[in-house]
Amino acid sequence: MSRKSSIISKIVGQNIYTIRKRQGYTQYSLANALDMEQGNVSLCENGKIELDYEKLVKLSRLLKVKIDDFFINI
Repeated sequence: MSRKSSIISKIVGQNIYTIRKRQGYTQYSLANALDMEQGNVSLCENGKIELDYEKLVKLSRLLKVKIDDFFINI
């Protein structure tokens, strides 16, 4: 992952974390809804891994936000 990509991943992860917490989801409940491991949600929120487009779409529907909301402050 390039430096620029890493910074973007961290910002997206922070945005996902903020939206998730605001809506009352746990990492575990989000992981179940996205059919992934809880540890991967944590890695995503910490900018260590990136979600693919399909997961972002599913996540935006679950959290009832636009995909753009994950990319605020970039």
